[in-house]
Amino acid sequence: MVRVFVREEFLDSEKIRLYFVWFVGTRGNHLWEFIRDLLVSKDTKLNPKIVKWENQEQGVFRFVESEAVAKMWGEKKCNPRMTYEKLSRAMRTYYGTEILRQVPKTGHYPKKLVYMFGPKATGWQA
Repeated sequence: MVRVFVREEFLDSEKIRLYFVWFVGTRGNHLWEFIRDLLVSKDTKLNPKIVKWENQEQGVFRFVESEAVAKMWGEKKCNPRMTYEKLSRAMRTYYGTEILRQVPKTGHYPKKLVYMFGPKATGWQA
């Protein structure tokens, strides 16, 4: 079950709407599981508005609203100072464990904000 709470805030002097998500009954204690749950959610407020699949068969996804995802993760982990810079650093640690992989630089995908699930990530396949 997904619970979505909406709160409006100012980010860089622009009013944005943040969607805070609590996944009830999921394992989502790890960052990659949280992102996986955002991607597989059927809630159209989340997918594709803040995170979306670039190629679901290969596990390639992109952050549309990177700061909103970081704020949601920070809210879940009780860290109000979470930024996308910190979140992306944490995501890169998953490269070594093969939960995430680097996206091939073939020109098929955007250069920034794009990640790919690795062979040890589970539950994202359609």
